Amino acid sequence: MEKNIEWFVGEAESDDGRIVTRGRMFRTMPDKKTYKMRVEIIWRYKPDRDSMPLPNETVRMDDAMNSLCETMEEDRLAWLTAIHIGGGCAVFVYYTRDIDAFSGRLDKTLGKYSPLPIQVGAALDPSWHEYKEMLSRFSLT
Repeated sequence: MEKNIEWFVGEAESDDGRIVTRGRMFRTMPDKKTYKMRVEIIWRYKPDRDSMPLPNETVRMDDAMNSLCETMEEDRLAWLTAIHIGGGCAVFVYYTRDIDAFSGRLDKTLGKYSPLPIQVGAALDPSWHEYKEMLSRFSLT
């Protein structure tokens, strides 16, 4: 699969303020039959007046999450499909082919950092419903 580097940015309003979404547009879609599990990493932060993270938290978040993304995508264990930031939390959405390997790699990669304010959840999503819904919200389907 060629390098999937096309992203879009969209904004929406919520009860908690502005939400900025950075979503991935795949040139070649990963095989949905292989990447059935959706994993969401939720990073809670103290928001500024615009509901965005403070600069020092942004640097910390970018460093940890960029490292995680590189680790997950280097051998196509998982694909980062979206980042939603606003209202005091950032949600990083991945689709993975192996939840146990993802979990182990997440622990190893993020274990190098001081404790992070994250929660991790996973759900079976073989049709990529959440991904399609995101594209639809921004009129990209």
